[in-house]
Amino acid sequence: MVATSLAALISIGLWQIFISTKQSYLYHENIARLLENSRLAIMLLSNDIRLANTATLNTEKGDERLEISYHATRDCNNNRVKSSEQPVVNQYFLKNSTLMCNGNGGTPQPLVNGIDEMQFLFGQGMSNSVNQYTKDPSKNNVISVRITLTMQQRLFTTTIKLP
Repeated sequence: MVATSLAALISIGLWQIFISTKQSYLYHENIARLLENSRLAIMLLSNDIRLANTATLNTEKGDERLEISYHATRDCNNNRVKSSEQPVVNQYFLKNSTLMCNGNGGTPQPLVNGIDEMQFLFGQGMSNSVNQYTKDPSKNNVISVRITLTMQQRLFTTTIKLP
């Protein structure tokens, strides 16, 4: 009787350890996914911004759309540009918490999911010294771009049925 009670108590303890380990694993897996998505979004945006000859920022209904143009052979959707004189025009925006890219007026393609909000500020100044940040990229003295992404953390829950 005592042995059965002790075995049941040990089984319950082991079951609790298993459940808490599983929850911890899922939590850390979600954090890793969040970091991976944020790094990918920043990398994609910053690579195109570095190539930009011109940039415009349109705010429609509170959503920001960044349009970047530069000379290259392919747009953000990996579509070929028709001629070398035609600039690549990529438009980045959010749709249903997903970073989308519309390259050269084609069909918008999803790039990264889990983004709640996206903001751009353009640093103006001279000789590598930013004097102020503004939402207007049309100035000739833009020397930096500040990208702010608010990411979502989607927590997954599991239900474990006891035997």
